[in-house]
Amino acid sequence: MIDKEEASRLTIEIAGTLVGLAGDFDPAWERAWFRFESDGNNTSANTTIEKNGEAWLIPTTSSGGRVRSMSELAEQMREHLDFAGRKFRVALVEVQPDLKFMIEYEFDDPNRWRMTKLGGASGFPK
Repeated sequence: MIDKEEASRLTIEIAGTLVGLAGDFDPAWERAWFRFESDGNNTSANTTIEKNGEAWLIPTTSSGGRVRSMSELAEQMREHLDFAGRKFRVALVEVQPDLKFMIEYEFDDPNRWRMTKLGGASGFPK
């Protein structure tokens, strides 16, 4: 089922939640990302906030339930979107303090836009 209007509403709600989380983290934040991954059975999500050019990974447990809330919204969004019979595998939402936001989808590569600092990685989406 394709319900673009509902998917748009959910995207805006995710973006607004992410802006609030970033602002609570530090009023001087520069950009923030929320990455959601689902294979239809299992999901994962994480958040990175940029400040002074440095990536800060926000633990789900210290987000006041907002990462979990964004995950639930993203899961609903995945159900409302169907691209030529396919569901997205990964969604990446990026927001800026001026409230501009962008969402991207990946259908095949579950590793796209991973945000980690393991192995010397930057913590930014790649």
